Amino acid sequence: MVETMRAYAEADSAAPAIELFEDVRIVRDGELLAVQGEGRRALLALLAIHAGRIVPVERILDALWEDEPPASASKIVQTYISQLRRLLEPGEGDEWQTLLTRASGYVLALEHEATDVGAFEAAVAAAMHGEPGATFADALVRWRGEPYAGIAQTFARAEAARLDTLHREARKGWCAERIAEGSPQETLAELESLARDEPHDERVAALRMEALWRAGRRSTALQEFETLRESLAEELGLDPGPDLAALHLRMLREELPQSPTPDVPARPSPATRLPRERTALIGREAHVEGLTELVESEPLVTIVGPGGAGKTRVALRIAHALARDGAVWWVPLAGMSDPAALPIHVGRAIGMPQQYESDPGDALAAWFRDRPGLLVLDNCEHLSEPVAAFAEELLARCPELRVLATSRVPLHVYGEHKWRIPALDLPEEETAESLVASASGRLLLERAGRAGGALVPDAAEAAHLVRVCRRLDGMPLALELAAARLGGMSAADLDEGLDARFRLLTDGDLGGPSQHRTLRATTEWSYQLLSTQQRALLDRMSVFVGPIGLAAATSVCSGDGLDEDDVPAVLADLVDRSVVERERDRYTLLETVREFGRENLRDALTAWETRHGEWVAALVERVGQGVQGATAEWTSELESHLLDARAAFDRALARGDVRLAMRLAGRGNWALLSIGRLLLLRSWVTRSLEAADGVEVPAGLRGEVELLAGAVAGFSGDLDGADRGLARARAHFEETGEVAETLWVDYWSAAMEAERGRYAHAVEKGRRAADEAAGRGLGAIEANLRAGVAEVALVASFALEDDAAMSRVVDEETVRGLALCEGQRFDEAQLRLETNAALSRALVAPDREHLDECLALVERWRAFGRGLRLAVLLPAVASISLRCGRPDTSATLTVEVLEVLGFLGWEAPLPPALRVAAVLGHADAPEDCARLLGAAGSRWSTYRWRVPCDAAEAESALRVTLGDARCDELMVEGARQPLVSAVEAATRVARAAAGADC
Repeated sequence: MVETMRAYAEADSAAPAIELFEDVRIVRDGELLAVQGEGRRALLALLAIHAGRIVPVERILDALWEDEPPASASKIVQTYISQLRRLLEPGEGDEWQTLLTRASGYVLALEHEATDVGAFEAAVAAAMHGEPGATFADALVRWRGEPYAGIAQTFARAEAARLDTLHREARKGWCAERIAEGSPQETLAELESLARDEPHDERVAALRMEALWRAGRRSTALQEFETLRESLAEELGLDPGPDLAALHLRMLREELPQSPTPDVPARPSPATRLPRERTALIGREAHVEGLTELVESEPLVTIVGPGGAGKTRVALRIAHALARDGAVWWVPLAGMSDPAALPIHVGRAIGMPQQYESDPGDALAAWFRDRPGLLVLDNCEHLSEPVAAFAEELLARCPELRVLATSRVPLHVYGEHKWRIPALDLPEEETAESLVASASGRLLLERAGRAGGALVPDAAEAAHLVRVCRRLDGMPLALELAAARLGGMSAADLDEGLDARFRLLTDGDLGGPSQHRTLRATTEWSYQLLSTQQRALLDRMSVFVGPIGLAAATSVCSGDGLDEDDVPAVLADLVDRSVVERERDRYTLLETVREFGRENLRDALTAWETRHGEWVAALVERVGQGVQGATAEWTSELESHLLDARAAFDRALARGDVRLAMRLAGRGNWALLSIGRLLLLRSWVTRSLEAADGVEVPAGLRGEVELLAGAVAGFSGDLDGADRGLARARAHFEETGEVAETLWVDYWSAAMEAERGRYAHAVEKGRRAADEAAGRGLGAIEANLRAGVAEVALVASFALEDDAAMSRVVDEETVRGLALCEGQRFDEAQLRLETNAALSRALVAPDREHLDECLALVERWRAFGRGLRLAVLLPAVASISLRCGRPDTSATLTVEVLEVLGFLGWEAPLPPALRVAAVLGHADAPEDCARLLGAAGSRWSTYRWRVPCDAAEAESALRVTLGDARCDELMVEGARQPLVSAVEAATRVARAAAGADC
């Protein structure tokens, strides 16, 4: 190495060189000069590491004195500088050419290759890039021992560790060279040494396997793979990566020849210095097209998006496209940490000769001024502020230059055009067709094919792969890491393994930036760029599972170092940094970010989940109060937080917090009925009551859940179970003296009377409870009770053959109820009263005017969502449509109600819908319709808005068409067939009747 450095010095006697291996020494005029003193050696080493770049005085002080610099530290540094200058360039005067003073610090005006470690790095880089004549053997000749030996400061140890890693890569490269040259035997000792140091290094294992194979030791080569596989499984819980697995497979198939064919890598064009595009770019065609046009017209464009979204790949495709017509310079910034060195780094990357006589920024601007083209700055997020200042100044001085940046954070420069790269679109259904139709699915399949996975999945595999795409949010990096695993594991195992995604997705591109080699690395990279407050908010937001409003984030996540007033600004920063997604007034986390945040919370996770659960419970309670009045407003509020409500309930039961679970199940969950979540409500009520056995729970809270249990049982036709639940609820409310809740028990008790067909009892009970509510000033309860009484009376009026008394009750309760609602926001109660009146008028006079009134009410109920009320109203209006001679409208409504009931999982309104379908289709599908009549007659139906559909004429026609015996047989068959078969048949018949209107 001394000879190498002396040769460099002799080439230009005015330029000294620096040795940093083993000891810090200066080579000047062919003479080797020792540097005396630990401080001077450390300072020279620091300056040599940053050769060509200004090292600020503050940085020097921090590096030399890691604890607390002495008061005279600055003077000591000045003394060291003076002494080093005389060693580097002795002579008279102050015209120093090598160690220069700048306003903020000092710069060693030497090429990086003027140091022996710099020459080693350059040689390794040349070999890695396949430059003509460059070999790893030549690079290793330049390594002669421990770098920065005897220098204890942290900066030197860090550099030594980095160089050691580079030395290891060079050793691997040398082994690959010797194997390719036909001398595998020479590499075995070196590869064994490398394997001892890092037993899980798969590249070393691959080289060792190939060397053994080509040396004729085939069984030993295969055993090497088995040994590594067992070690990875036992110690890390991993399988070998796809490249190693593919090599093993080639050996098993005898596809690896005895003599190698040297693989000469394609070299990047020196004119553009662009990295190669090694894989297909999938799902980004529109972005590439739009960005290419934008880059050609705008001076500064920043591609922004979360880690792993594919910003670099998009930029690289644009760079290659534009390089055909003009100059393009590619500058990767991922490994750079010193903002002051940015101009020097860019200059080196683009091949600009180093200028020592002028400021690096000035030199760069002068160089670009006469060279129009595109400068690509890749991975800027960790240096966003200095890159912003650098780009702004460079563009101001070079009007013909354009800059394309990729960053997780916008640069916030005046005139910057930001282009956000979202995740890839996801499959809509769990089918192979949907998988292939989506960009995320195509990417997963294409990369899986490269790893040896299935390119044509069967139905079961496709369903698992769709779930993989969804669970990874369509993020390209995560999908590529997942695809790499498909070479050695099934789609089902991958789907299941994503529960531990940070351990599973670890095989990234060894040639890419370190932050892109594992899913954890790319997430950690973004996380490390955040401030303490930003990290705290991001971690705490991970307890949410659905979209998050600002008020929710503030309520749940503030405190413990994060003030409520700070949350809006911090949340905006997280959006800006592409770690939180925003759509209108809601914020979401990618699943990978959410899992990472939950891991960060560690022992505090339960506390933050509990706080989240308490917030959801308070929301549910507010909704419960609001539903009694302005239903549409509050049901939509609950719907938007339903995912979080589910998670809060499950977490509460899992940690044994029965009281919180019962609050979530019982308070306010009338809204769940309004939005049609009957099955969910039934599950919550059942599970919370089971968990409450033997647990001390307030009587009022238990009564609320028992009340809902009774109501849910009644909706399902279990009237005895409803009575038991309502009786228990009444006992609890009477114990606590909660009159309002007792009146709700009366409401549901009256409904159960009506379900049994005891309409007079139901009306009497409902009216009595309504009068009591009126006396106590409970307007919302009274309005709902009067709507319920009118509803029972409406059904009774035609069930009892136009009972005049019941018709009067409909009118009386409607008038009283609407008067009560006037000026109040009792939305649902008012709409129910208006619907009762409209249905009553339409039944008395089935004409176009009254049908249009009913159809307008259907539209208003749709505004509440697919709730239970819409489900019972649709078949009622469908029946009225038939009476009005509008079978087309009836058919359309029947198709809709069958879809709604499928969504709700509620059977009670189904018989009327089946009967209407049978009437509509009896002429075209007689056998289906006979079965539908049998199914309709054999199943229980709720009384709610049960408008009779006269099917006698249709049945008579069926008997003529089919014959009595066959018709009876089909009706019995329909009564016995599974419900899903009846629904499918009714849907088929109704769609055919609706035709183009459906």
